[in-house]
Amino acid sequence: MALFMYIFSLLLFGANGVIAHHIPLPSPAIVFSRVILGAIFLLAVLLAKREPWQLFKHPRELPFVFASGIAIGASWLCLYAAYNLVGVGVATLLYNCGPIMVIILGILIFKEKFTKYKGIGIISVFLGVIFLNSTSSYGELNLLGICTGLAGAGFYALMVLSNKYIKEVKGCENTFWQLLFSYVVVIPFFYFTTPDFHFTIAGETWLYILLLGFINTGFSCYLYFSAIPYLPMSTVAICAYLESVSAVFFACVFLKETLSGLQLLGLCLIILGAIVAEEIWKTFKKA
Repeated sequence: MALFMYIFSLLLFGANGVIAHHIPLPSPAIVFSRVILGAIFLLAVLLAKREPWQLFKHPRELPFVFASGIAIGASWLCLYAAYNLVGVGVATLLYNCGPIMVIILGILIFKEKFTKYKGIGIISVFLGVIFLNSTSSYGELNLLGICTGLAGAGFYALMVLSNKYIKEVKGCENTFWQLLFSYVVVIPFFYFTTPDFHFTIAGETWLYILLLGFINTGFSCYLYFSAIPYLPMSTVAICAYLESVSAVFFACVFLKETLSGLQLLGLCLIILGAIVAEEIWKTFKKA
């Protein structure tokens, strides 16, 4: 069940690019709006449930919830900044180092077993990501852009690592606090980078903003963070690349973008790598 929730959340995240394509706002404003709407959605669910707040009962988990929230906001902001500095292709490649960092941390900190299948899967996925971005516009390579992209990957790894230590503050509440804490970095970045920005939004644009905030942030983050504590870090890392696959697929279907032969090969390698790393064929043998 946890794996299904995690994969479904990745598919929702993969649709973010298509939705954001219809929102004519600066990227910091998009991050700002999606985080606040996601938090409002989760707060409404929590109030409707009328359940006691677990964070107040387990204050020892507060540092990890706080750290994960900071990491979420910082990773999103770094990724968008890297897009502008080095282009989407290089930024994506740099950001996709995050799951590799997660696997390394899982082996070093949690002593997770590193099998030959996981090794083959990692290589297959990494090559797939390179091929997937083979025809992207890379833009000018500069040190700041490279560091920003790698910083986004590092914050992603920090987010996953922090969530492995969160056991009692679960599901909806965990996600709400993390989105709320992400504002520690999102708000200053938003106001410093867009000091003269005013939310003047056309009617149809609101539909995409609400969809991005409530469903693709609030609901999908709820699924995402509910599943991570119950999955090995290697599983989280390998399957995370399915977000890139779904993003390309949705772009082809809804934005009429086309794929080159190398990009199609990249998609196949990513899917194959996830299957090999997780040894999914064993599940069918047991069925």
